[in-house]
Amino acid sequence: MYHLSYISKEYPLNQNSYSVGGPAENATIKISEMRDGGKSYELCVKDDVSFLQLTEKGVLLITWKN
Repeated sequence: MYHLSYISKEYPLNQNSYSVGGPAENATIKISEMRDGGKSYELCVKDDVSFLQLTEKGVLLITWKN
């Protein structure tokens, strides 16, 4: 699967993944620290995805709902 934090065309320095919510939600959040000093947050709940990337150049928010 293509990871959304690669949108900045840089691989993350650090990436942590956590399970969140209840067991039925099958939810995870990935927090990445980018080489350009930015951060990205990816929240996946079942097949729904929200992605937020913060960099010096701007802010990118993507949501995908199945």
